[in-house]
Amino acid sequence: MNMNINNSKVATILLGGILVAIASISFLNEKSKNSHAHRNICVEGFVEKEVVADTADWTLCFEHIGTDQQAIEQKNAEEKVAVNKLLIDQGISQEEIEMYNYVREDYSRRNDNNSPVKYRVGYYVRVKTDKLNVVTNLKNNISKLLGGNYGLVKNSLKVSCSNQESINRELARLAAENAMERAKDLTKFLNVKLKKIVSIEAPNFWSQSSIPEADDMIINGVGLTAKALAPNQAEDNASEALTKQKMHASIKMKIAIK
Repeated sequence: MNMNINNSKVATILLGGILVAIASISFLNEKSKNSHAHRNICVEGFVEKEVVADTADWTLCFEHIGTDQQAIEQKNAEEKVAVNKLLIDQGISQEEIEMYNYVREDYSRRNDNNSPVKYRVGYYVRVKTDKLNVVTNLKNNISKLLGGNYGLVKNSLKVSCSNQESINRELARLAAENAMERAKDLTKFLNVKLKKIVSIEAPNFWSQSSIPEADDMIINGVGLTAKALAPNQAEDNASEALTKQKMHASIKMKIAIK
């Protein structure tokens, strides 16, 4: 009787051990499968392309300060006629010119409550055109061309490509192709195969001047300081630097491997 009981216990223990072993093997196999299914590599593609800008957005600001707001506004009105005429004479059409006025109290020049209030009275001139050579030349020489005291306080030029969206799409495609090439090279090294793309980050775009020396001349991408170059050299390079730029794009991918 005791022998039958002992045999039964042994059988139960063995059966339990077998079940545990089967469960453990099943768990390890499942874990191995999941681990294998989630193996990924991360790659980054990069591309560079020179583009030529074809659209100019030129902003000028003229300002005078004084206590007689009406007199300053009259002076500005006369100046605006002269500035508008100069731009048209240089080849800019009237449809490409915008002008608008502003008046601000000049708090920085008010010493005490008894002193008369002074005003900053000015006007903006904005030119949007595809005549980049004309605008660049005007920007570099506007003070000389106008002469006199016009109170010029801002002279900035931004250039862009009218087909920038299509350029970005092309750069994104080329950067993605470069990322896939890098992924293929990496899989050869690791002796694995690509399975599928898991995720793609939004491409990153940026630009820089094609002329290294022009980098010191650029403020916010456009304003010229010409610190590093002689005046004539700065003006010559400024035109080319503003129209020709190197566009860069990068894109990151996570790709599953098997």
